[in-house]
Amino acid sequence: MTTHSRSTVVRRRGAKTILGFVLASMLLVPGACSDDPEVVQPTAVPTVVLPTAVMAAEVVATPEDPLQNLVDIIEEVREVQRDLIPLTFNIDLTKDGPKPEHLFVPSNRAVQLVFRNRATSEVHYKVLGLKPDEISWIAVPEDEVIREDDVSEEDHDAHHDRDFVPWREESRSGIQPSGEEIHGYTAMGELDVVRFVSTVLGTFDVVDPLHPEFSARLTIY
Repeated sequence: MTTHSRSTVVRRRGAKTILGFVLASMLLVPGACSDDPEVVQPTAVPTVVLPTAVMAAEVVATPEDPLQNLVDIIEEVREVQRDLIPLTFNIDLTKDGPKPEHLFVPSNRAVQLVFRNRATSEVHYKVLGLKPDEISWIAVPEDEVIREDDVSEEDHDAHHDRDFVPWREESRSGIQPSGEEIHGYTAMGELDVVRFVSTVLGTFDVVDPLHPEFSARLTIY
């Protein structure tokens, strides 16, 4: 073999040795290619776990009592009804008794009974056993009222300064309404008005202390 050929073989062997060292170094270093700008390393997304108590507090709500809601609605309706203009029922007080003989009025509603005397004497309309929540009578004009001995002039004036008052004067025959029950009366040609609100249901007898033969009924529904 010539000198030229030996030199060529030596150079080839040296190149292979160098290439072998380069490949070995790449295998021994795993992150050698991580500097390549085209390679993107994935980023891990952290997982958040809520405590069991917090999750339960967000999901579980205190249920409302449907019965209490119904009671609240009924009470609101009652308040609205009481503020409305009273329902008016006309009653003629005759020598044969009140007309109509059987009156039907709603509960939880402002009501007024207007009594007109169609007889020639004093007639009463007294409902037995019914004590409404609110009751008042129309005030008699000042020139028609005689102050009672046990009523001061101040109380007397205050009583008749309003259109409706919470008590009724003694009648000419000497009958005094209690102020707690529906009791109207009129003399010939007069008019009386009683306002009330009742939450009690039922049918009640109506009497006239001056005319025991009279009979009538009033039903609260």
